Amino acid sequence: MVGKAHEAEIDWFKHFNTERNEHSGLMFLGSTDVLTRMQSLCGALVRNFIDARLVTLGSLVPMKDGGGAAAASAQEPTVLLIPNLHVKTHGGKPLTAWQIQILYDALLSRMTVGKQTVVFVESLEGLGNDYGILFKELLTANYKQIKG
Repeated sequence: MVGKAHEAEIDWFKHFNTERNEHSGLMFLGSTDVLTRMQSLCGALVRNFIDARLVTLGSLVPMKDGGGAAAASAQEPTVLLIPNLHVKTHGGKPLTAWQIQILYDALLSRMTVGKQTVVFVESLEGLGNDYGILFKELLTANYKQIKG
């Protein structure tokens, strides 16, 4: 893990049991090479017998109505890693309001049962604009931030 991860996530990993009492997860903010870093983190967690899974936003949030199964599957692992929670759409179509609500509910449910979630957010301003201020406040108030 040392070769791929930065000092901040290594520190979070080393103090995992303490961190889970202080934060609901980890937020990579505007980071580079985030997929490789999250894969390394996921592998290190699994090697230490912690149920961790890396899933993309598209597999977590249903693309059609009635996607309760996808949100329910997010509740399973001890650590859920989402390498593309928020990226700029560059003219593409952002998530719909009901998809954002399902995602918010899944993150809030994980938080209330003490399960960690590791996410990537390209920019907090963009997150607030696309997902709403409540979503932004959930992450900024409850997730440890790693920049760069």
